[in-house]
Amino acid sequence: MGDYDYKYNQEAKCPYCNYEDTDSWELSDDGEWTECGSCGKRFGYERHLEVTYSTYKQDCANGLAEHQWEQMHGAPREYFADRERCSGCYDERKKEVVNG
Repeated sequence: MGDYDYKYNQEAKCPYCNYEDTDSWELSDDGEWTECGSCGKRFGYERHLEVTYSTYKQDCANGLAEHQWEQMHGAPREYFADRERCSGCYDERKKEVVNG
């Protein structure tokens, strides 16, 4: 087997005995080395990540719909007591005071 058999696999595969570690997600993010759970030999590994994006419209941010303001919560409470966030576009504002 060539080295290519050990690159970009779904699980870490021991390059000595071909054992696939189904718990590869538990390996350290540092990606230095691990010991094979089958043959016991030490081997190095790298973790590869794939980044994807999802997009969505924010009609209220573009003046195509009304904002849906909701009370914000958090700490310090004094800061968030008069703050609102739009659930459609995540814009924030100080709550408008209505004098009655």
